[in-house]
Amino acid sequence: MRFKPSHAQLLLLRDPKELDRALLDLNAVQEVQDFWRAARHVAHAALPLDFICLCLRPFVLMHSTVFRERAPFESDEEFRLFQQTSPLNVFLASHPRARVVRLSDIVPSDELTGGEFFRRFMQPFGERYFACLCFWHSDSFQGMIGLHRTPDQGDFTDAEMEFLARLHSQFDMVVQRILSLHRERAVRLSLERLLGSIPIATLLLDWELKVTYRNPSAVELCGLWNLGPESARMFNCADEFRVPPEVIDYCAEFKSHWNPCHNRGSPLVAAGGAWI
Repeated sequence: MRFKPSHAQLLLLRDPKELDRALLDLNAVQEVQDFWRAARHVAHAALPLDFICLCLRPFVLMHSTVFRERAPFESDEEFRLFQQTSPLNVFLASHPRARVVRLSDIVPSDELTGGEFFRRFMQPFGERYFACLCFWHSDSFQGMIGLHRTPDQGDFTDAEMEFLARLHSQFDMVVQRILSLHRERAVRLSLERLLGSIPIATLLLDWELKVTYRNPSAVELCGLWNLGPESARMFNCADEFRVPPEVIDYCAEFKSHWNPCHNRGSPLVAAGGAWI
C-alpha cells in the first residue's frame, strides 16, 4: 500500500520524492542491518531531526539490539542505567500497544530537565526533544524507532505526530516481517542443534524421499550400514553418505499407503466443493 500524506502533511516534508524512494527501499528489506539503514533514510527524508536510534527485541528473554546514529552506549551497564531512568520505559510499561509517543506528553518539562535521565543521557549530547514509534506483538514490546531533536529544532508538533502515526504502519509491517523471519531462523537453528546433539540417528526426508536433514549419528549409522564396520573406518562417512536402500524402500512403501484424510483435522475438499 502506497503512503499518501495529506496536503497539510506534504507541507511538513523536506523532500516528498525522496520520502517515496526511501519508503520503497524500506519495504524491500529483509535483514535488521538493512532495516536500520532504510529507517534512517525514511526518518531523515520525512522530518528535520538531529539523529535517530533503533531498538529491536525479537525475543522477550534476550537482549535488545540497539543502533544509534550518535551518542552510542559505552557499555551494557550504561544501557541498563538508561532503561532504568528513562521515563519512556515507565510509560510503555503501563501503556502497552502505544504506537507513537512524544516525550513532552508523558513528563512535564521541568520534571524532565531536573531529572537524572536528562542530565545523563540528553543534555551532554545537545538533545532536548524526543518522539518514538513503538512496535508490539500483542502486549509484548518488539522495538522502537527513536527520533531526537535539539532545542533549536523544537518539539514535535501535533501535525508532525499525526504524520508519524501514519508512517507507523509502514515501519510496523517491515518490523514484524523481519522479526518473524529471525524467530523462524532461531527456532530452526535450535532444532538442528538439538537433533545434532542427540545420540539417535535422525533423518528427515521430503515427499520425494530426498534428505533435507541428517544428524551426525545418522551419518555414522548409514556409513556402517552401507560399508560395514571395517570399510566405514577407512572412509569419511559424510563424503560417502547415502541412505540405505532398505530405508528408502520402507519410506516409499509407507508413502504409497499414506492417506491424507487420516492425518488432518478436517477432510480435503476439491476445487468444485466435493469431499475427497
